[in-house]
Amino acid sequence: MRSKLLALCSIPLFLNACGGGSDTSATPAASSVATLIGTAATGAALDNAVVAIRNSEGKPPCLESTIVTSTLGGYSCTLKSGETAPFFVKVTDPLGNTPALVSIITETPALGESKTGNATPLTTAIIAQINGGNAYASFDSPPVDTAALKTALATATTNVVAQIKLVLDAISAPASYDPFKTAIQAATAGQAGNTADLILDIVKVTATPTGGLALSTVSAPTPVPMASDKTTGGTVVAPQASDLELAQAAPVIAAAFQQCFALQKSDRVTLDGNNAIVEIAQACDGIATKLNSPLDAPAFKHNGYLRDQWFYGLLTSNDMTNAAFKVEIMATYAIDTNNPRERAVLNLMYTQIVTGQKTPGNRITEAQKFPGSSTASRPHSWWLTGNQKDYDLNISTLARREEKLNPNQRSDYRNGVRTWVEARDFAPQNAPVTDVRVTGPGLPTLGLWYHRTNYASGLIIVKERSATLPSAFTIEPDCTSCFTFQMSRTAGLSGTDATIYRSNSPYVNWAKGEAEGSYNGTNEARRPKKGDVYTFDIYGGTTRLATETRVLLTNLVDATVMATLPWNGIGDATKEALNPSGSLTAEQSSLLVDWTQNPAAERIRGVNITQINGSTDNVAPFASDASSVLASPTGGSKFTAFSTTSGRREVGFNYRILDGSSKFAAYTYDSGN
Repeated sequence: MRSKLLALCSIPLFLNACGGGSDTSATPAASSVATLIGTAATGAALDNAVVAIRNSEGKPPCLESTIVTSTLGGYSCTLKSGETAPFFVKVTDPLGNTPALVSIITETPALGESKTGNATPLTTAIIAQINGGNAYASFDSPPVDTAALKTALATATTNVVAQIKLVLDAISAPASYDPFKTAIQAATAGQAGNTADLILDIVKVTATPTGGLALSTVSAPTPVPMASDKTTGGTVVAPQASDLELAQAAPVIAAAFQQCFALQKSDRVTLDGNNAIVEIAQACDGIATKLNSPLDAPAFKHNGYLRDQWFYGLLTSNDMTNAAFKVEIMATYAIDTNNPRERAVLNLMYTQIVTGQKTPGNRITEAQKFPGSSTASRPHSWWLTGNQKDYDLNISTLARREEKLNPNQRSDYRNGVRTWVEARDFAPQNAPVTDVRVTGPGLPTLGLWYHRTNYASGLIIVKERSATLPSAFTIEPDCTSCFTFQMSRTAGLSGTDATIYRSNSPYVNWAKGEAEGSYNGTNEARRPKKGDVYTFDIYGGTTRLATETRVLLTNLVDATVMATLPWNGIGDATKEALNPSGSLTAEQSSLLVDWTQNPAAERIRGVNITQINGSTDNVAPFASDASSVLASPTGGSKFTAFSTTSGRREVGFNYRILDGSSKFAAYTYDSGN
């Protein structure tokens, strides 16, 4: 593995990846001042992010009133005279692609010197480990015993570095590597990062299904409990050699997209009279494989969509002009009996300008390695190919918060897997999908049947559980528009209730446990986890059209642990909109919905309001940093009236999750019992 990285070091693009590197994004201290410097990165540079720094008294120690990271993620703080460590750093992503990152600087720089405090997912997790899981505790309330803090942080850091030693050895990281102090050259589009940045591409911090933090790598998803100042944890396995090359390839792939979208829409694509793409600019031609380009490569295809179809919305959008791109590695897979090439799941993240506002987005797709296809201008062998599947299928995990504001009803957290099957006609069969049977970890042994109806474009769960296609389907009333198979739930939202399981609903879209072989919160062997494979048997009428598989990208989080996840709060306007004795109980032409942002939680990307008749009004898009939106019903109608004795109103918040999973919070007042 080390020889592979050393070979890459000979390529100019990768020179910054070799050795410890230096922080070119921060300015050295002048001889008359002392400075704090660092880099905010998640594997890619976190640019234009707001940096807040506090001293042990909770006051700003910097002369600068505002500090924002550079394009390389660097920041610099000029200390006021007399300031002493520790210093607490919090970096907030303006786009909400990642929760706030934190760092701690435990040494005071002398005049003319600087001390480094990087802010990354790894530093944030280490700080959480010494604060009982709360990464923001030290920043929000600086501890009185700073000596104990320094000792705990040093011990936890040493223990975590020991956990990832095999990764550090594989990438030839400096022997003195420290996630807080070692200079990071963060990757940007077309610019590879150094080894301190490469670690962030390979090592992933995740929440364990049963609570706490864990470490894994992109090629070994089984989590290892993360060390703290009191525990040493397990050992993270070494990465594959191809993981290292892919980490170095990611900024090159991002640069190819950035080059394409630097063009105006009219220069990127040519459309015919039906608005179909008939030609793509040369600068965009290399963003994905074509047939035999590179040699022996299949043409890009993802969930039945060819390249120009999968990327159609991006290629034909004026808002995408001059969009910025980053690429994150989500998982890698070695060659196996069904796949002759190494594969990877990539998260293609972009920022576009919509009505003057920076708006984030992302696409998750797959890449394959074609050995021998690298060139001087493209020094890697990885290419976007899509998943090479014919049908638009997806399976993902769900974390859902149900808060009932009627005191006579029970609130809960619940989890499950969400399956989406698009029922359109697809080549090569060119036949409509009518029914699909899904089997896999956590689902009933006989599988779940999804059936097409005349009132939904997707397929929904129906009553039957069987190994063969039922002769007739009976759709239960509670499941006329459900796509989620719900597995377990808690008895309440707070206190001891949050750790007690509540019995599952008897309805068809709820797990029954041992009786059918599904996961209902009690059988750990059946819990869905990252890397699990699900099989879809696809039918058109009584004819089985195909069988395809999909891989789960995230772990299912225990419902009883969800109370510890970071959630945003609801604001006064939302509370009033759901108050059955308030001023908004009559029919309303619009409703103001607001929320309070938890720095540890993801941003809200969508809001919907569900009424007594079950209809849902989706709110128009809003700025990524918004904390309120004015919601209006579709079609010129009104939000229906409700009270303590009749009616129902629900405000739902969809969280902006980039890993393919879903996180949703519903706040409801329902007059029913």
